[in-house]
Amino acid sequence: MAFRAHPLIDAVTSRGMEFGLWVEPEMVNLDSDVVRAHPEWIVGPSVKSYKDGGRLPLEWRHQHIIDLVNPDAWQYIYDRVDALLRENNISYLKWDQNRDLLEHGHAGRASVHEQTLAAYRLFDALKAAHPGVEIESCSSGGARVDLGILERTDRIWASDCNDALERQSIQRWTGLVVPPELVGGHVGPTTSHTTARTHDLSFRAITALFGHFGMEWDVRQVVGVQREELKRFIGIYKEHRDLIHSGRMVRADLADQSLMLHGVVAAGSGPAAQPRWQARRRRCSPWSAPAPHPPSSPAGSPSPASPLTRSTGWKRSSRPRATPTTPAPSPRSSRRPGSSPAPRRAAASWPRWACPCPSSTRSTPCCCRSPPPNPAHRLLHTRPFEPSKRRLRSSRWGRCRTYCSGRNSTV
Repeated sequence: MAFRAHPLIDAVTSRGMEFGLWVEPEMVNLDSDVVRAHPEWIVGPSVKSYKDGGRLPLEWRHQHIIDLVNPDAWQYIYDRVDALLRENNISYLKWDQNRDLLEHGHAGRASVHEQTLAAYRLFDALKAAHPGVEIESCSSGGARVDLGILERTDRIWASDCNDALERQSIQRWTGLVVPPELVGGHVGPTTSHTTARTHDLSFRAITALFGHFGMEWDVRQVVGVQREELKRFIGIYKEHRDLIHSGRMVRADLADQSLMLHGVVAAGSGPAAQPRWQARRRRCSPWSAPAPHPPSSPAGSPSPASPLTRSTGWKRSSRPRATPTTPAPSPRSSRRPGSSPAPRRAAASWPRWACPCPSSTRSTPCCCRSPPPNPAHRLLHTRPFEPSKRRLRSSRWGRCRTYCSGRNSTV
């Protein structure tokens, strides 16, 4: 792992940038000085090393794994990475680990758990010695994202697929559990190397904007109008990254699967900056849950004729939120702008099709007619009802029972 690139590092840092390096210190191949000197450092199912008659584990990508449970192997990897960072002005490590732990053992025993703990100790020791170095966890994309890794690294790489269309879905679901500032999002080349799709620069840039923004593109090929457009998006990110990386991520479900709605709300905003929205549902529940308004609609200005209102049935609530963080439940309102409030419709008069619960009839309201017991239940209550044959085996309406009545479900 000898690395001498001072002229290159100096050329990068002299332009106001930081130098980063892509490493994979836990992997090794048989044709290497390390394995020739220490064959016992390769993990495997046997007690003996392969040089002494032991069996090698399954090989993948011509790679094997260094046994970090072995104290000597752990110290060797730490010393090499530590020297790399001390001798070079490196601010960022993209730490890769590209293969699965197959037949992973130490001294004849399974050692995946011990290997994971040893990797944690390696991250901790390097962070203590080099606190200013940013580490990104990259394992064939997002294969190494757990609470222990998130505690010890500064960001993750969600996927090796850099197609902006694929990234929309990848980042959407990753963003449900990982904040956007921890998910790397890069502007890739015009034609993706993984899918061969071609996308406009604006679509690729706006996809990368809601994340740890960067570029994964030979910018020498960017000329003319594209260069100016890329420069403009970089400026937009620099202007708004404090909001993107500190606000509250909000999302909304839309009936049209080709559309996605999400955004970031500034932390600590009051009710005036976060007007409440109501999601009107056609089935299962007359009750609604508050949700942040779309960023395209300014606070305090109702837009009943907007495309969003027409296509999804969303409606602006005329009642203020009780508190910025814990909204109070409220029944669905049939009031239109400029009209007087209408009385609430009787529960028993709701048609049978309005709720798929088996207990719902024209004369007897089902469990959905009473308000949910707590705000968390109310949020689930307004989810679109999508029965899944694969999940609902014994009872067709098991999921609705869980959301609506609170009874035990047969899912």
